[in-house]
Amino acid sequence: MNVLLITAYFPPNTGSAAHLFYELGAALVNRGHQVTVLTIFPSYHAQGDISKYRGKGYMEEDVDGVRVIRVKVPQFPRHVPAGRALWQFSLAFKFALAALKLPSFDASIVYSLELISRAGHPTLSSTMRSVLFVGKGWFLWKLARGCTIR
Repeated sequence: MNVLLITAYFPPNTGSAAHLFYELGAALVNRGHQVTVLTIFPSYHAQGDISKYRGKGYMEEDVDGVRVIRVKVPQFPRHVPAGRALWQFSLAFKFALAALKLPSFDASIVYSLELISRAGHPTLSSTMRSVLFVGKGWFLWKLARGCTIR
C-alpha cells in the first residue's frame, strides 16, 4: 500500500507527534508499504545539526526507508493568536500546493489542527483514496505499536 502521512512535526523535531509519525512510518515500511511524509522544515525544538535544512524551500530525503518531503512555511509568532492563525493558514496552503505534485496514495493519515484539516482537505483528498484525520497522539501510538494495516 502507498501511504501518505501529513504532519507539521517530524524528526529532527522533538515532541510526541514527531516521534509517533516516525515510528508509524517505520512500522509501515517494515511491513512492506511505501510511506511518504509531507512535513515542514525543522524549527520547533529540533535536535542535532539542522544546518542541511537552512535556506531551502523544498527538500526530499530518505529517513530509514521513509520518503520525507519538506516544505518551507513562514514563521509567525505563535504566542499571538493572529500569528498562530497565519501560520496555520500558510501550513494548509503549502501542504495543499505540495500535494498537487504528488502521485495518488491508497491512504493518508493527517495529524493537524482543525483549521489545517478543513482548509487542506479538498486538495489533499484528491490525491488519495481514503483520509484519516488524527487529533490525538494516542491513536498514532497504537498504530505504531500494533499496526493492523495489511
